[in-house]
Amino acid sequence: MVHGIPKTLGFDSTPLVEYLQHKYPGKIYRVIVPMDLCALDDLATELVKVRENISKLVAKIESRVVVDEGEFVDDGPEDRGVWEKLHFLGRRLKDLWYRVVDELGFSDEEKLRKLQELRADLEMEMASYKEGRARGAGVAFVVFKDVYTANKAVQDFRNEKRRRIGRFFSLMELQLQRNQWKVERAPLASDIYWNHLGSSKFSLKLRRVFVNTCLLLMLLFFSSPLAVISAITGSARIINAEAIDHAQMWLTWLQSSSWFATIIFQFLPNVMIFVSMYIVIPSTLSYLSKFEQHLTVSSEQRAALLKMVCFFLVNLILLRALVESSLESAILKMSRCYLDGEDCKRI
Repeated sequence: MVHGIPKTLGFDSTPLVEYLQHKYPGKIYRVIVPMDLCALDDLATELVKVRENISKLVAKIESRVVVDEGEFVDDGPEDRGVWEKLHFLGRRLKDLWYRVVDELGFSDEEKLRKLQELRADLEMEMASYKEGRARGAGVAFVVFKDVYTANKAVQDFRNEKRRRIGRFFSLMELQLQRNQWKVERAPLASDIYWNHLGSSKFSLKLRRVFVNTCLLLMLLFFSSPLAVISAITGSARIINAEAIDHAQMWLTWLQSSSWFATIIFQFLPNVMIFVSMYIVIPSTLSYLSKFEQHLTVSSEQRAALLKMVCFFLVNLILLRALVESSLESAILKMSRCYLDGEDCKRI
């Protein structure tokens, strides 16, 4: 699998085929240059949405016409009741409103015309994909006749990438943007997200920046409170151990006096922590990894696993130890300033 080829090769992949056949004569079985399937997926989604909007708008216009035809129309105001006069006045106001909206260009007919023009443009773009005139995805799959040549080609391209400083490229290599290629063994077809082929590097980097920012916010708002609460609980005994003992005795008595209090103070907090730490957060991290639009399923799963390891490592070990040690050391320093020697010795 070759990344970084020009997207214009989607029209004609002959230069790439000739270059590879010249480099590995008689060893190339087939070269596949897929279209920009990411743009095709977005195009199909937008086309379906536009068609649905057109259908809804046509139904709305037809229903309005039927209602207008079925309304009572009278030429003169004679022999009309109060409700009929109000109905006639409302109809006139509605007609006046439709005329004003039509003059401003916001009528349903104008919206329908614009949607039909947009549908025609989208269908033309879709036709270019069907006829093979669409841009490529910037990726090529090269199938060799034997495994040895495939492994050798991957190794050759990787070695050339390491030694490309000071190396001159031919005109064909410059046209193929040879200096931007990234060559690796192609994954299984079932492992590839085909609708992600063609995603731009800028959008991928933007998505990863957004995901890492969300991960940092999760570490701050989901890990720090737990660490601070545990640190305060451990450090409160330094300030007033007797008050903490009395509070612990009172909580023990309250839990033993009622089964409802036992559920509130023991069962529910553990359930909430379990659900948030082992169901909500892993699902969120998995969704964030899916939002990054990885090319393969395995790379998406690897990214999700890495995020989970980092989150729980920081949450359970680093952040908790850091907060507890810093808080306890600060309290001990304050104790040396404001307490006498006996209290410091007791602490």
